[in-house]
Amino acid sequence: MEVESAAHVFRRPPAHSYPLSEVIVRRSVVVPGLAALLILAACGSTEQSADTTVAPPTTEAPGSTPVTDPTVTDPSDTEPPTTEAPAEPPRGVDGNVVRVGVVVLVNQQQATEQAGGSGVTTIEQDRAVEILIDDLNARGGLGGLTVEPVLFEIDATAGADPQEIARAYCATFTEDNEVYAVLALGEPGPEQLACLDDAGIPTIVAGGTTAFFDDADYADNPLLVNVNGISLDAAARSLVAGLDTSGFFAEGTTVGVLRLQSDAFDRATESALLPALAELGITPAAEVAIAAIESQDDIGRVSTEAQAAVLRMKDAGVDRLIMFESGGALPFFFLNAASSQAYTPQLGFGSTSGGQTLVQNLGQGGTLVGWSPSTDVPTDGAPAQPPRAQECLDTLDPSGAAFTSAVATSQALGLCDVLWLLEAAVSEAGVVDGETLVAAIEGLGDSYQSSTLEQVEFAPEKRYGTAVYRIADYDPACACNVYRPDEPTPLG
Repeated sequence: MEVESAAHVFRRPPAHSYPLSEVIVRRSVVVPGLAALLILAACGSTEQSADTTVAPPTTEAPGSTPVTDPTVTDPSDTEPPTTEAPAEPPRGVDGNVVRVGVVVLVNQQQATEQAGGSGVTTIEQDRAVEILIDDLNARGGLGGLTVEPVLFEIDATAGADPQEIARAYCATFTEDNEVYAVLALGEPGPEQLACLDDAGIPTIVAGGTTAFFDDADYADNPLLVNVNGISLDAAARSLVAGLDTSGFFAEGTTVGVLRLQSDAFDRATESALLPALAELGITPAAEVAIAAIESQDDIGRVSTEAQAAVLRMKDAGVDRLIMFESGGALPFFFLNAASSQAYTPQLGFGSTSGGQTLVQNLGQGGTLVGWSPSTDVPTDGAPAQPPRAQECLDTLDPSGAAFTSAVATSQALGLCDVLWLLEAAVSEAGVVDGETLVAAIEGLGDSYQSSTLEQVEFAPEKRYGTAVYRIADYDPACACNVYRPDEPTPLG
């Protein structure tokens, strides 16, 4: 099936007094694209000291004792007026301009087609950012300051050393430019986060379907906010609880686990996934961990390991397979290998595996524990749109022609969400330092109206917005996931 990009149909932003074409700063690098695309001004005041009154000279009789008037101030004791130095503006603020870093993928459609993504269309992220920031500036910007975007462009069609990418990312936002915050779709790597944390720059991401951080990572990165994401610990507990509620663990079945291998996934498996299964009396008959795709060279490795995983699951008699991973690459390779070996276990997975895009590409599905309506199910299958979803899509393309796949829609909604959450925090706290800004986000509670989630909840030490999940089943009649009519369940 030939796939065409729908990005060109984005409407052009209206002309305003501050044209975006004159202020966007760009820096481009290349990065491996397969795994990601398969699923793809505080001012000080000047204070004057209190007025000092000096008594007039007095004439005293000879030999008399001077009388001191307690209300009179000795001129020699009077301090000159002092002027308090203006407070240093927050990083990234220059006069009436605030610079905001934005990470965007370019050449996505070519990378998706090269990876064999059937029916997957994407959006032109840099154009979407221009439109959204133009709209924000037309509404007054951030705290009355005009937003100037600094774009870090990642080329999805070519490979590069991850360390080189991390260095360029850090330099773009901390050396070449000073930015107030960095916005992105998907979570950055640990090197990028460490760089921004050291500089006091908040990172606000929309990583709803790409979660790679556990509770420990959030604790280690206090300026990281994931507007529509989830920690791996919460994802693991909710995945097991949701599958249990759905009837996935029927009596007499044999359970296996296929998961990503990383420090965070290892910790979340040990601290959340396996204990949650143990509470139900379940011990996996087989557990296979496969490291993520980091470069084009990893594709062959993952394909080979996926084939070996199929053999292991078959030998263990696994007929209920839990997929605890992110990005959708593991299911993609595993299920293709399983098909060639006529192995068809029932599948249980979460939103991080790609939801509707996964089943669209594979033509099969299972039981989904999902918290991302824009990617879990087709748009017309969601029980209710997130509060600001339509506002976002209408802002970018009122015709709707750009949003021809779950990936394209979720990318658009995610870009709205990161920018609008930043706007909400600034509206609450003003243009303040990074730590205070993040505290303001934590203080929003459930008041923030999201473009990607039905319900959002932030709290002290909870800097990911996901609050509830639903159960969906695969329907072969439409080759799609369908939410069950039950009310959403709070995260475990």
